[in-house]
Amino acid sequence: MISLSRHSSSFRPVRPWINPEGAFSPGLLFVLALLLLWLGGYGTELRASGRGENDQVLRRELANRLLPEDLAWTFAVGAVEIPRGAEMDRTVLGSYLRVIQEAIGDAPERHLSREERLRWAEDRLRKEEHRLVQSLEERRHRLDRQRLESGAQAGRFEPYENDSRYADLQKELKTVRGIDPEEVLPPRRVPLQMSQVSPRYSQALRSPGVLAEEMKTDIVFIVGLDILGDDPEETLILTVRAFHKVENRERQVLRVVGRGREIAGMLERSSAELVREVTGVSLASLEVRVQDSLGETDQQGVPEDARIKINGSLAGAGIARERFLLPGPYSVSVLAADGRRAEAALVLEKGEFRSLVVELPPVQPRIFRIETDPPGAQVYEGALWRGVTPLDIALPGVKREFLLRRNGYYDSRLQVSPEGDRLYRRELTPIDRDWAGAVTDSRDSFYRSFGAFALSLSVPIILNGLYDDLGGLFPGGVARSDLSRSEQQHYQDRSDAILAGYYVSVGLSVTLFGNMLWRLSRYIRVSQEYHDR
Repeated sequence: MISLSRHSSSFRPVRPWINPEGAFSPGLLFVLALLLLWLGGYGTELRASGRGENDQVLRRELANRLLPEDLAWTFAVGAVEIPRGAEMDRTVLGSYLRVIQEAIGDAPERHLSREERLRWAEDRLRKEEHRLVQSLEERRHRLDRQRLESGAQAGRFEPYENDSRYADLQKELKTVRGIDPEEVLPPRRVPLQMSQVSPRYSQALRSPGVLAEEMKTDIVFIVGLDILGDDPEETLILTVRAFHKVENRERQVLRVVGRGREIAGMLERSSAELVREVTGVSLASLEVRVQDSLGETDQQGVPEDARIKINGSLAGAGIARERFLLPGPYSVSVLAADGRRAEAALVLEKGEFRSLVVELPPVQPRIFRIETDPPGAQVYEGALWRGVTPLDIALPGVKREFLLRRNGYYDSRLQVSPEGDRLYRRELTPIDRDWAGAVTDSRDSFYRSFGAFALSLSVPIILNGLYDDLGGLFPGGVARSDLSRSEQQHYQDRSDAILAGYYVSVGLSVTLFGNMLWRLSRYIRVSQEYHDR
């Protein structure tokens, strides 16, 4: 008999969540972990549905509003500084300005530096904060005016925060002050636009910052002119300064010294400095010229039908010029109209102007042959003698006319084109041939063949009608009951004869039609030979 004692070491109470060593079981830990995750998620949902999430939404909306979709960098030649007491010709000054505007007018985009982007973001935040402060002040004045108009007693005014519009403006102001400039940085590249505002001529200019604000431009170029001596055509000093509104800085871009008529050319040669200032990077230029010793070319020897692609984009035909290219590797491909190709690769450096000549490969000569009956005819290309038939000649690149000449025979002409045949046969006609009679005979022969064909068409038509009439005696393929056996046999034999005659007549018409076509081709050939003789 076995008894269990209460204090027996083999007895333990059942505790399912605690293992025999006294620690929590893995099942209990798993359940607790799930509970904590659920509570955490529920708490997150509560927070998301409360003030925290609403603040984040407002923050994102304000940040997006501070980044306009059509952001562009505007620049202009804003002012010209004229020496005191100098009488300058506006036409001459205008020519200098046009050179500057043409040099930078087509610049596509501004490459913003890290500092420019950060300063732009700070400026946007500062302007937005200033706008919200002004709006709050205007709202406060309006609420005060409404209180006075309503006749409210002192001490019974409601707080400004009770007004929903005022509360929203306060919330936006607080949110804007908490936005990091890093959240509203503009793109690294933005389009460039030239302002159409006319430049100002003055002997004492206002502050460049004020000028930029008035002209609503991000970059203002200021042209300064000094005269050495009394004659403006002697020596001039022309300087170009650039003021950047975002960075609030001004620097001299270039300075040229020369005679008045030399200044425009010096500005053109210094255009790379102007481009670098307005784009923010040193760009390169590339000119591609196609060279070909064969084919149709213009006065400069450039094939006008050669298509030029730079990095896969069509840039021109024969000659292509591209400005404002970023430094780096480029591929150039040329495709001529006749299928010839040429490729080149290059690397453009900062501020480099590269002129590249791409030469098309030589054309593989294509041969065509001229044969005459009888042989031995002299072949001329224009006034140039090319040889005696049978003759193999290189196929010309364009349409040409060749003359075939042999004693005792009429001259004959050939029109040869690059897309034409590779073999030309010509039967020469003796001089003593009666051309008028030959043409008349071939014409009359054609007319006779046409008449025979037209008359032959009536025979199968008539026979077909007769056969249909006889077919009425045999409806459904069975002879009528009123016909005797001898009559049935008689009509059956006649139908078979008519049907055989029908097929024979159709064959005859087809033969006559072929004969008519042959007579027509002979008539055309004889007439053409008469024309080319």
